[in-house]
Amino acid sequence: MKQSLLRESITNQERRMRVGMKDVDKSKQQLIREVEELQKEISERRRAEKALRQSEERFRLAVQGSSDGLWGWPDITKDAEWWSPRWYELLGYEDREVEASYSNFTAFLHPDDRETMKECVRAHFEERVPFDLEYRLRTKSGEYRWFRGRGQALWDEDGKPFRMTGSIRDITERKQGEENLPMSLEYLDTILLNLSVGVAILEGPEFRYFRINHVLADINGVSIEDHLGRPLAEVLPNAADDIIPRLREVLETGECTPNREFSTRLPGEPNKTRHFIDSFFPIIGTDGKPKAVGAVVLDITERKQAEETLSLSRTRYQTLFNDSPVPLWEEDFTELYAYLEELKEKGVRDFRAYFDKNPAELSVCAQKVEILDINRATLELHHAKNKEELLGNLDKIFTEKSFDVFKEELIAFAAGQLEFEAEAEVKTLTGEPRHILLILRIEKGEPGSIRAVLATIDITEQVRTQKKLKESQEKFSKAFYNHPTPMQITNGKTGERIDINESAIRLYGYSQEEIQKGREEILQGNLYSDTIAVDPQKQKRLLEKLLRVRLISNYPLDIITISGEVRNLLVSLSLLDIDDGNLVLAAFVDITERKQADEQLKKNIEFEKFVSKISTKFIGLSGAAFGQAIQDSLVQIGRYFEVDIVRLYRLSIQGDVLEIRNMWRNENFAPPEEMPEIHKLKYPNLASHYSRGESVVFGSFDESPEWPEMRKILKFFGTKAGVGVPLEIDGSEVDVFAMDKVLSEHEWPKDIVEHCKTIGHVMLSAILRRETEVELQDSYHQVKRLKDRLEQENICLQEEIRSEHRFKKIIGNSNELQYILHRVEEIAPTDVTVLILGETGTGKDLIARAIHSASQRKDRPLVIVNCAALPPNLIESELFGHVRGAFSGAHANRTGRFEYANGSTLFLDEIGELPIDLQAKLLRVLQDGEFERVGSSKSIKVDVRLIASTNRNLEEEMREGRFRQDLYYRLNVIPITLLPLRERKDDIVSLVEHFVQKYYRKHGKEIKKITRKTMDVLRGYHWPGNVRELENTIERAVITSPGPKLQVELPVISAELFEANKTLKEIRRVHISKMLKKTGWKIAGAGGAAEILGMHSNTLRSRLEKLGISKHEIQS
Repeated sequence: MKQSLLRESITNQERRMRVGMKDVDKSKQQLIREVEELQKEISERRRAEKALRQSEERFRLAVQGSSDGLWGWPDITKDAEWWSPRWYELLGYEDREVEASYSNFTAFLHPDDRETMKECVRAHFEERVPFDLEYRLRTKSGEYRWFRGRGQALWDEDGKPFRMTGSIRDITERKQGEENLPMSLEYLDTILLNLSVGVAILEGPEFRYFRINHVLADINGVSIEDHLGRPLAEVLPNAADDIIPRLREVLETGECTPNREFSTRLPGEPNKTRHFIDSFFPIIGTDGKPKAVGAVVLDITERKQAEETLSLSRTRYQTLFNDSPVPLWEEDFTELYAYLEELKEKGVRDFRAYFDKNPAELSVCAQKVEILDINRATLELHHAKNKEELLGNLDKIFTEKSFDVFKEELIAFAAGQLEFEAEAEVKTLTGEPRHILLILRIEKGEPGSIRAVLATIDITEQVRTQKKLKESQEKFSKAFYNHPTPMQITNGKTGERIDINESAIRLYGYSQEEIQKGREEILQGNLYSDTIAVDPQKQKRLLEKLLRVRLISNYPLDIITISGEVRNLLVSLSLLDIDDGNLVLAAFVDITERKQADEQLKKNIEFEKFVSKISTKFIGLSGAAFGQAIQDSLVQIGRYFEVDIVRLYRLSIQGDVLEIRNMWRNENFAPPEEMPEIHKLKYPNLASHYSRGESVVFGSFDESPEWPEMRKILKFFGTKAGVGVPLEIDGSEVDVFAMDKVLSEHEWPKDIVEHCKTIGHVMLSAILRRETEVELQDSYHQVKRLKDRLEQENICLQEEIRSEHRFKKIIGNSNELQYILHRVEEIAPTDVTVLILGETGTGKDLIARAIHSASQRKDRPLVIVNCAALPPNLIESELFGHVRGAFSGAHANRTGRFEYANGSTLFLDEIGELPIDLQAKLLRVLQDGEFERVGSSKSIKVDVRLIASTNRNLEEEMREGRFRQDLYYRLNVIPITLLPLRERKDDIVSLVEHFVQKYYRKHGKEIKKITRKTMDVLRGYHWPGNVRELENTIERAVITSPGPKLQVELPVISAELFEANKTLKEIRRVHISKMLKKTGWKIAGAGGAAEILGMHSNTLRSRLEKLGISKHEIQS
């Protein structure tokens, strides 16, 4: 069967191969014809181009009889042009069907080519660069065709162009040929040579390799490079005599020779014979005759070897199968698999539900399983004489329960499982029931074939034994488990727990829910390991005594429950006469409550005396005496509870340590130095825990809460045990009393939390009385802070007044500017965050002032911070303020700009310069309206509207990791983009007139005239510094103009800045380098590079670092 399937598979492959070879033959011929036609076309085009270049001068005079389309532009200041009849014909129009004009020509031009055309015309007029360009024009049918356009302008005596003539030539076919030629060769290599079988093309009478794919090269054992150009006889000397005659026959007759089996030895393995199937077909040239031979080779060596091995393997397998002592069935699941797949295609997904709904389908599936063989052990199991008898009575050996197992087997098989095990019940042919362990293994054999081997192991005796044992155990267990006395059975030598009743389980601390879940985990315990400090010698003597007397009553024993609780017991032990006398029955009496009550009474009396002694210490005390009494009390508390640290402190709900009220440390420790470390960390988890009124108690580091900040501070100070309880909780703060053990771990008493609350409240009540006095002094400091704020606001207001003239009138009438002002009017009344984007010098600060002036916060001064003008180490203090002692030089408290802007608007200019570490703190202010001064942990809440601006590309900054993504989305609620001046040139006239008026009065000059030529020059300049550069340029022109006519000198920008292949970053680098070279590396100040470029000096320094510009590079 496997041999027939294999032969059928090979025949199908050969049939597909013959069809594929015919398609390849046709494709090859077509490709060769297309390549030859393309080569001819390209050669003709190249010759034509060469002839065109040689006659370029004559072309300008030969306006008649040309095959190209000719055109003329008599006056370049006007739109009218002249087009020849051939020009119209090339675009599919009748002569003069469309008006000849420059605007119509631009309309015909492909949108992607318009900028290139514009630049080419400009370069020809201004720099006399030859006009020679390839571009696309839209024909009358709507199709775009490629043309080569050439032209020549004429210049007047002043060097200005006044007219231009030229021609166009259709080069569409040449363009298509250039594109298709490499694609044709690539198609040949991809389709022909990358097949999954070995393929080669052999040329000429010597049959030299023209192409060969990697599959055939690997078969031959020779690289592709060592094949190409070499004759077959040289590459494969052993096979040449057999192959070449057939190749010659194909070349001579033009007929295919398909599917021949042959054997040979190849260079890669000269000592090994390999087997192949080959097919040869002719490749026809342009003259209709065979020029080469295509070869397709399939390696069938492994198939041959498999066929030889198959007959031997089958014989060995049959012998092992029949002689196996395990009952075995060999089955064919191929038809069953196909049926289940058919059900899946019909939409069956849940086979369990399907078989439950359609039980008759189980019988259908059973009929799809073909039983191929059964061995002798199977016949013996079912008392059958031969295979025929057993197979003819299958309905007698399989019970109704057997079909339940078969259903589970089908469900597993449908889910893709190839292994299945289950217990089942069957019968012999004599009717005797048998229990079997069913083991099914499925494997895929030959293509399309699925075989299975089923083992049915007889476990009838084991099942009967287990049933009897279970009945005996149930009788004993019922009496043992339901006894009210806690009891367990253990191994007398090891203490291993064998069994335990429910009363004892509850004694160990298990809940009823845990008991119902299962007893396996409970039985893992050990009588001796559950006890406290059992002396091994004492245990040994106890066992020896039990062996002698067989009964020991009321032996004192302490155990540990699963919750860690210690229980005091009296245990009675009796030796059982089973399992060689090693089993012990233990019965318990719990005396824990009685013993604990006696001990607790003594402790309560002692603690009440101690609290009374502490409470009387503060009567009539104040000032320093009161503080000393507090400290003395903390010392006594530490010694009473045997701890190393006692402290009272305040914690915010957010987890900040607001204040260490009082603290005592064991005199064995160094002076307290942990205050800075405690204030640096936040404890949000601890604060949340305390705010719910919950305490923290841990006797070792491992028992401490697994909060990262808690574990970090415990490790820092080496704390091994601790207890903390909340005392007073209000809306934002919680007072805490805490004690720590540093020298050792500690087991806290049960009532430690209540005791800490009692003693903590006594201490806190006394301290709060003292703090009331201190609040009077704080009121004085608050008044002083308000005074400082008013002074700072006055400074901001003066600055606002001084700059008022700058935003009362924003100069410009362009649509772009009017739209921005409309947006300002829309968003100003709201408190939404605004992000102003634009290049340096575009007036971002004026827009920010305009938004504030039109907002509901206009009665308060606008607070401005230039992030680029501040050193990185001072920005945080400038924004958020600092407290005294926060860093070197912080001699007094300082109010930050966010506090000054409370109730007003804060404008962060050049926010892109803000360091990445401060961006997170700024984000928190935007989200929560809260921040802390540098060096303080107290949160300050403010109501500030934020306006930010930048000349950077923040999206690029985010990708480079220099700007936080979450901050960007928080700022970018309402973005306003200010266009550079070069993109709103309609505003230049108004701006020039305004700046002339402004500066001729300032400098005592009289400028009465601005020529149109001067204005055109100003409008034509690209203004990299935008309005600021324009203002500086006009002021300089006002100063330097000798008469009443404004004379402007613009910076000369090298043409290399605008090369098409330069990136924006490269253009910036070149331009900044030239300005630095011009100023002799002078960055700041009058006449410096920053002033010329129209940017702040700190911004320029930041750009130098990013662009990698060094002073050494400029000087060299």
